[in-house]
This record gives sequence, structure tokens and C-alpha cells, in this order.
Amino acid sequence: ARIAAGTRAEWARAGTARARRAAVLVTAPVGLCFLPAFVAVGVLPVVIGLAGGVLGGGGE
Repeated sequence: ARIAAGTRAEWARAGTARARRAAVLVTAPVGLCFLPAFVAVGVLPVVIGLAGGVLGGGGE
């Protein structure tokens, strides 16, 4: 019974370590997908609007 409990605990620790490693490995692809989308949707329209206003195309 002690051996089985030790084996279960070892498997649980290994599973937790694999899950933590997977979380770290997933960070890069998620960042590569969401960062360009954020720039395209959030930052670019602001920059284009400011550039239009500065260059005299503000419409006023």
C-alpha cells in the first residue's frame, strides 16, 4: 500500500510538472497570435487617426 501511494504521488508530481511545462510552451504561440491582432485592432487605428490629424487631413 505504501508503494502504491508513493507511485501515485510520483505520478501526480510528474503530471503537475508536465502541465506547468505545457503552460510555458503555449505562451509563445499565444503571444505571437494575439500581439499582432492587438496591434492591428487597437494601436493602428489610433496611429492612423493621429497621423491624419497631424498631416492636415483632420477634416476640420
